[in-house]
Amino acid sequence: MNGFAVAAIVVGIIGFFFMAQVTMGVGIVCFACLLAIIARIRQQERHHEEMVKLLCESHGLIIKQ
Repeated sequence: MNGFAVAAIVVGIIGFFFMAQVTMGVGIVCFACLLAIIARIRQQERHHEEMVKLLCESHGLIIKQ
């Protein structure tokens, strides 16, 4: 998990404590959306890394890590 994702989660948790009780349900839904977005971005990063690796291997290229 990169620094952006960690910062977003921390800010989301801190914001959760500053919400009024009336908006708590909306806040929970928003936090769930934030987690889903971060998970999808991370999934795409992994998929991209795997595809680059496979393409480089099929063409005999060397990947520097």
